[in-house]
Amino acid sequence: MFTACEKSTGDITANRNSVSSNENTEAVTVNKAFTFDVNAQGWKIDSGATLAFVPFGGTPGGCIRGTDNGAATYWYFKAPAGLLKLIRSQNTTGGNFRLDFDLRAQSSNNTNQPDVIIVSPTATLVVAIADEPNDAGYKHFSVPFIHAGGWKFTTLNGTPATTGQIKKALHTITKLLIRGEFDVAAGNIALLDNVTFATL
Repeated sequence: MFTACEKSTGDITANRNSVSSNENTEAVTVNKAFTFDVNAQGWKIDSGATLAFVPFGGTPGGCIRGTDNGAATYWYFKAPAGLLKLIRSQNTTGGNFRLDFDLRAQSSNNTNQPDVIIVSPTATLVVAIADEPNDAGYKHFSVPFIHAGGWKFTTLNGTPATTGQIKKALHTITKLLIRGEFDVAAGNIALLDNVTFATL
């Protein structure tokens, strides 16, 4: 299960004009830490929102911000190809890993959706956050890629995944998603910072 702790505060909607687009021409790089102090580092939105790099408002420094486009769907931050490459390579060496990130959401009225999703050619695995983010400040989340982390197949009501099954999915991962939408009301905002892939 996820663990969470409170982080710093600030105005989640501050200075919407001081942003940069997530579109860039960066080459695929292998990176296990994303602090978003210069740009979006290849992160995107899967669908349903607009992504922007914000040079302030992080914890500390910059962050990336997703703004709901009113599609009435739950949208997700999507990890770049470089991180997926790293995850695939590390899961050939044994050992267990975790995903850490700081998240702040303008609204958190729905807890019945997957919060992190792993997609591979053989399986889709999902997990729920025990303590939802909110607008009071960033919360730090750490999710282990092991059975005890609460991973399920396909839906939150699905069959629990074993550590071996999780590692198999990570070895061929094609998509990693972190939820940014916790209320389908139009215009909701979420901020993501300090995403790290690390040894458990």
